[in-house]
Amino acid sequence: PVAADEEEGTAVPLADRCVLNILELFSKVQRDRTEERLLPLLTMFTQLALMSPALSVGDLYEAYRSIQPFYLWPQPYCEVVKDALDFVHFEMRCPGVHFRRHIVAEHNLPLPVDAPIKIDNESLHIIVDSSSPRAEHFIR
Repeated sequence: PVAADEEEGTAVPLADRCVLNILELFSKVQRDRTEERLLPLLTMFTQLALMSPALSVGDLYEAYRSIQPFYLWPQPYCEVVKDALDFVHFEMRCPGVHFRRHIVAEHNLPLPVDAPIKIDNESLHIIVDSSSPRAEHFIR
């Protein structure tokens, strides 16, 4: 489902719009100190962010900035906030990583989710730009 964004006149996926609305609610929770709303909001945020693999890095940065102040709150809030911050951090480094892991796990694909990548030394190929100053370390 797609919703029209009134401000920009562009189509925005509904899950992305919901995530952005939740980010706005984080500031209200912090301002009003309504602790009972934080855990449900964090859960909704991570689940909706998981369903919307198209969140931009800017939106993820905004999410990180919005959630980070809650890290200093007492337990159990800080633990759930840390999980949400880790989620956002990994998504910023590798967009869609949680979505791909979810799909692999949900459909029992033969690819293990957390398995290390094993590379046979004889089949490893590295492409190096020979004009780079550090290329001499890779070229024989």
